[in-house]
Amino acid sequence: MRKISYTQMRAELSDILDAVRNGETIVVTQRGRPDTVLNGALFEEKPEEENFIYKPYIIHKGKRITPKRGSMFKISFNEALSKTKHKHAKIIKALEDK
Repeated sequence: MRKISYTQMRAELSDILDAVRNGETIVVTQRGRPDTVLNGALFEEKPEEENFIYKPYIIHKGKRITPKRGSMFKISFNEALSKTKHKHAKIIKALEDK
């Protein structure tokens, strides 16, 4: 893990990004204190359907259901969005009318 200052990062941005792309982890410091960590993880764009939200419980038929200890429910972003729109439909309608 390499440490660099914010000023050094601005001056050598191209080299820094190459190092990160090659898997290196770099800690950027500002005023001598660690501020940001650049991790060499590869970026993979996923379709929207594969982006999930993890919830500690769900409501099913009016009852709150919790999963086994230490786990969470996984729902898609689109499902969470539609549930939120349905739950707050009156508020959304009132805001649209203004």
